[in-house]
Amino acid sequence: MNSFIPWVGGKGKLLWIINKLMPDRYTRFIDVFGGSGTVTMCRPIQRGCMEVYNDFNGNLTNLFCCVKNRPMALLAELGFLPLNTRDDFNVLYKFFSKGEFTDDYLQEEMDLTEVYLKPPDAEAIRALMLERTPRGSIRRAADFFKLIRY
Repeated sequence: MNSFIPWVGGKGKLLWIINKLMPDRYTRFIDVFGGSGTVTMCRPIQRGCMEVYNDFNGNLTNLFCCVKNRPMALLAELGFLPLNTRDDFNVLYKFFSKGEFTDDYLQEEMDLTEVYLKPPDAEAIRALMLERTPRGSIRRAADFFKLIRY
């Protein structure tokens, strides 16, 4: 199985030698420089083997977690890939300028609702804020996938 994303420094061309050097039986498989996941996905599954995918890039590991654990939510968030809104452009611009996807000031704004509004109004405003913000790891994974596909 090939990876669904291209990755700089991918081990796809070296897979034949990596598989040759790998022992026949093992109880743990740790891909410390996971990247596109090619080595992890292309090896045969062994019963009772603990598998670990790891990479320094938190956006990449988040993408793999969402693909594994929440594929339908990720597909729904992606919708389709063409850059079609100013918001998509802003996400890419923000990533290139800061290197990360964040919900800037959301927590601060939510805390301030408690200070300036009474409980029923504060709860309603907080619910609206949460509804309008990106959906956490799924949105981050979708944005990162779009970024690397462009």
